[in-house]
Amino acid sequence: MARWKKPLRCTFRWFRAFHVTPSYSVNISIPPWLSQFSREGLFGILLSIIPGLAHLLQGRFREIRWYVLGWLVSLVLALFLYGGFWGLCFFGFAIGLHAWIAIHSALIKQVTGFGHRAFAFVLVSLGMLVVYRNLGGLIFRNLAGGYSNITVPYYRIETGDYLLAGRSRLRNKPLTRGVLVLASLEGTGHGGFWPWSQRRRDMGIAQVVGLPGEKLETRGGAFWINDEQLDAEKYPLPGWLRRIKMSVTIPKSSYFISADYNVAAHGRALNKLDVTNVCLVGYDSFEAKAFMRWMPLMRRGFIRDME
Repeated sequence: MARWKKPLRCTFRWFRAFHVTPSYSVNISIPPWLSQFSREGLFGILLSIIPGLAHLLQGRFREIRWYVLGWLVSLVLALFLYGGFWGLCFFGFAIGLHAWIAIHSALIKQVTGFGHRAFAFVLVSLGMLVVYRNLGGLIFRNLAGGYSNITVPYYRIETGDYLLAGRSRLRNKPLTRGVLVLASLEGTGHGGFWPWSQRRRDMGIAQVVGLPGEKLETRGGAFWINDEQLDAEKYPLPGWLRRIKMSVTIPKSSYFISADYNVAAHGRALNKLDVTNVCLVGYDSFEAKAFMRWMPLMRRGFIRDME
């Protein structure tokens, strides 16, 4: 009997003794090529969490030095272009190179056949994706990002731009008017308001316009706070709100955020309730405060504070 089957057989015998499993024998078989995996191959994959480490310990680093260089360049470009199409492409390329380096350390010699090697490559790539996702969350735990759902000329920000946001900039700090926040938004990106039972929320960048306790109005193509008109360049009124003339007093526990919601309202006229349901949000809905325009490259730069 193969060594790997013995612990399983003992486990099933123990369960049968306590009547946990039916008393029939279990015959587990695996593909012949999978049984070729050795401790050396699996250990090489674990060491290759740091690309090239397994080869370096084996004295074979020259075999994959160009792969490591390609991985490093791809990773740098992925971070530099993060939030855009090419950033995603380079990120996938970096994961693919990392997975190839990992299986090249020892596993590639043990697994024969194109199909088997392709399966091993895909499996290791998925594992690397999980590692990258969790490791990135640990390294950049105070950093977040999201796509803008509002166009603000004063900030040189347009809908669809990718912004970087800091969690520590928002933590236990009161919000001021005009700041851009990464928030849980309702009704964006899905073609309009959803039925109440199917409402969906997405993370996106929105602008804080109204503060707790203030009276907010929309009239004349602009926001009004406590009967004073706000600068349209700093606080633009989204197109869908131009169709509504409304007045609302913001609850003490809420903020009024502005975003370019895709509002269809299913053929009926929009009303005040539609606006307050999506635009009045609590502080807990905010995740981070935006501080930098990251993509597109031509407008990359820090976001200046309102004057």
